[in-house]
Amino acid sequence: MIENPRFYIVGAFIRNKLVGVSSLDYTCGKLIGKIDFPKACDTNKLVEIGFTIVHFNYRGRKIMQQLLDYLLEKIKKDGFTWAFAKIHKDNLASSTSCIRKGFYVFNSYAKPVSKIDLQNLANQDFFSPEGKANLDISSQKFTNAEELLLTIIF
Repeated sequence: MIENPRFYIVGAFIRNKLVGVSSLDYTCGKLIGKIDFPKACDTNKLVEIGFTIVHFNYRGRKIMQQLLDYLLEKIKKDGFTWAFAKIHKDNLASSTSCIRKGFYVFNSYAKPVSKIDLQNLANQDFFSPEGKANLDISSQKFTNAEELLLTIIF
């Protein structure tokens, strides 16, 4: 992924420690043609801001906003005029950061996610204890479901 020209990845560091990461996907994944973007949007000038993550011990320090500032400036320099981000509807911190930077919600959709995929994600080192606890609560609510529906806001 690092060497693929489709992506651009940036990190935020405090005293040589990686505390946040974000990326650009210049081809917008597989969403072009699947999502009804605004009519004025030129999808040839559209870039996706993806997987922005800030270590849970460093949240509340406006690191995500700094990452967004950097990426939005890069997007302009690269000649793109449109950007979007997929944000889970319950992720108020990320939604707030994006809205402060001029983003607006123009679409939402539900995406089925298998419980096993979520559990595998939760077992990764970067997944916060709070995130694991929230996943446990969700899994208990849907014990008979093979998939959970997550709503993602653009």
